[in-house]
Amino acid sequence: MSSLSLAVERDLESEVAAAASQDNITALSETYPRINGNKTLTIEVKLRSCLRILDVTVRYLTANPNRPKDAFMNVAPPDGRYRPGIAPEDIDDPVIRAKYVDMLKENNIARDKSNRWVRAGNLKSSVERYVRAVVTNDPTLLDKDGIKDLWLKLPEETRKELQTRKP
Repeated sequence: MSSLSLAVERDLESEVAAAASQDNITALSETYPRINGNKTLTIEVKLRSCLRILDVTVRYLTANPNRPKDAFMNVAPPDGRYRPGIAPEDIDDPVIRAKYVDMLKENNIARDKSNRWVRAGNLKSSVERYVRAVVTNDPTLLDKDGIKDLWLKLPEETRKELQTRKP
């Protein structure tokens, strides 16, 4: 393996480890396609990275089993005199404008929570497919240093599912 390939492996593994240590699902979901699509990475590097991603997504979805409420595309101001989606600065009444700004903030928080939940679920499904294919094809990989510890961090139920289902 070339020194460039080793550097790419180290960089990607470091990136995944850093994002996983912060439970940063957005960063992990942006990094995963670069891991999955990289033909020069060793299977061990891909598996370690995927197990880190899987750990974060499983913990997040276990802690948040239900999808958060959806956000609205356009929020209607509270008094009904203004159209949904109006810019706050276009509302003359300062009380209504302040309430509307608060409603927009709450809606943005709801949108972010919903997006994070959906992203975590999609990422978990993609990574599970890869891990399942690798684990069912070569279970001895799970005994390798660095992989075994990450594997054992996953809940037992998840490990069983990944080992018994066909890809």
